[in-house]
Parts: sequence; C-alpha cells; structure tokens
Amino acid sequence: KIKDDTGVASATLHPSSVLYRLAQSLRPAHIIYSEATRAGADGAIRLRDATPISSFSLLLFGGRLYHDAKAGVIGIDDGWIRFRMAADVADLILAARRQ
Repeated sequence: KIKDDTGVASATLHPSSVLYRLAQSLRPAHIIYSEATRAGADGAIRLRDATPISSFSLLLFGGRLYHDAKAGVIGIDDGWIRFRMAADVADLILAARRQ
C-alpha cells in the first residue's frame, strides 16, 4: 500500500523494476520508490525505481517521528506506519535522530 495526499491505495512493483523479480524471495517490509504510475485497463499503480529498506532505516531517515510512551509506540508522520518497542529502544532512536 502507498499513501499520499489523496489517501491510501494498493500498489505493485512495475515489471521493469529489478526488484520486481526479487520481491517474492525478499519480501521486504518497506520499499522506497521514486516513480508511481497508473497503467493498464485497471488503472493499477505501479512503482518504479524501488529499493527495499529496513524498518530501522525508516526510523532513522524517514519522516517526522512521534513517540507515544504510554502505548510503547513510535510513529512516522501521521502515524500510518507505527512500531511497537521498549521505552529504552525508543529513547535511543529519538536521540540518534536529534544528532
């Protein structure tokens, strides 16, 4: 799924993407991409120039973070992506982002 200003939509990797052939074996949790296009009669969203990234990379280099200490959660931007973690781990991530 991808999210933009218009909402959340399903997306697939474009067949010309190198990651397209590898995605089934890699099963990445997160993907960054530089191009999304609508293609075919169904108007499906296809992602190109895609790269798999780890959750840790997303936490360190992604969007603005918020921390809900009571719930034990760090969220990115508006909370669409959330990670549950121990308070000491959350503190380390937030400290690293401040550096």
